[in-house]
Amino acid sequence: MGQSPSRGGLRGREAEVERLRALVDSVARTGSAALALIRGEAGIGKTVLLDDCAGHAGAAGFSVGLGEADELHHLVPLSSLTACLTHQDRPLLSDEAFADLSRGHDHRIWLVQHLAEQIEALAARTPVLIGLDDVQRADPLSRFVLTQLPARVRTSPVLWLLTRRWRP
Repeated sequence: MGQSPSRGGLRGREAEVERLRALVDSVARTGSAALALIRGEAGIGKTVLLDDCAGHAGAAGFSVGLGEADELHHLVPLSSLTACLTHQDRPLLSDEAFADLSRGHDHRIWLVQHLAEQIEALAARTPVLIGLDDVQRADPLSRFVLTQLPARVRTSPVLWLLTRRWRP
């Protein structure tokens, strides 16, 4: 089942680890989507929780896409979400598929609809975890899409896992 929650920087986070792992198991079992937001101050282990959950999901057969938002993402629309979907050893979407989608970034609702279709097609084959670390730094278009997509794919086995710092 993966490493013990008390190892790998997770000491004192056993309850949170178990809740996130139970959420992974629930998405796989029910075939319904879920969203978890891990909030807190810098340095408290949000990223470690995200990584542990992603590892558990991968071991459970999920396709996993992880990314980290950063301030430079504000220069390119949708770049934060691109980090989750295309920058992996086994990307959730090919660069070509994502490029076709991102051409419609001026038509936000169209983009959300077509991205939802891509994610649902992937989730029809295997459960999916999409995780974005430091979502507070995400570019505006990625934030918009992330407010829309979870509701659009709620009947598919997709786990959205986001981390963010407390607001200053």
